[in-house]
Amino acid sequence: MSTKKIILVLIVLFLGVLTLLSIKWRSGNTFEKITVTGNYTITREEILSTARLKDTLLSAEEINIDNIQDRISKHPEIKKVYVSKELPSELKID
Repeated sequence: MSTKKIILVLIVLFLGVLTLLSIKWRSGNTFEKITVTGNYTITREEILSTARLKDTLLSAEEINIDNIQDRISKHPEIKKVYVSKELPSELKID
């Protein structure tokens, strides 16, 4: 095997391992804070219960933004909702 092929194989392996590690790191994020803004009539606890969220440490796997938005938007007193992930550790509900 030539030196160029060996170097190419090592580079491809290195990039593959780097990609797998970055995916693992990204999915290992936890959300320590849930911020609820823009609401004055509904309590924070009521919004969290409607969204079926606990006010504790959440893993990234537990959070599906689309599902959370759908659940909250079904509340009769809510007209519009926007849920976002604010890295590194905050889930924001507007």
